[in-house]
Amino acid sequence: DNDNNNNNNGTVATTTSLQPMAQRENWDCGIACLQMVWQWLEQRDDEESLDNGKTKRPPSLPQRQKQHFAHEQQQQQQQQREWLLQQVATQSIWTVDLVDVLDRMIVLLSS
Repeated sequence: DNDNNNNNNGTVATTTSLQPMAQRENWDCGIACLQMVWQWLEQRDDEESLDNGKTKRPPSLPQRQKQHFAHEQQQQQQQQREWLLQQVATQSIWTVDLVDVLDRMIVLLSS
């Protein structure tokens, strides 16, 4: 969800809700951050598809199907994490490493 707020100087500030991703280790805060960005990019793409009429909003799902999709989402997040870890290939992660992986992630998602 995006919220727009007008500032006193006439500019509009936009805030976006992100799905929190927890660190799994004491060294992987950058990986968790990139996973949140990944989720945001996918969510943004889905919302743009809905806005452009390319995709129809799915109907409400029964609880059993919601649980199935939640399990699929967890698997997808694990696959994203594994891909990110392969790209970084170290536990000594620097900002430049994250920027490099972010660039590769954007290329992957835009193809």
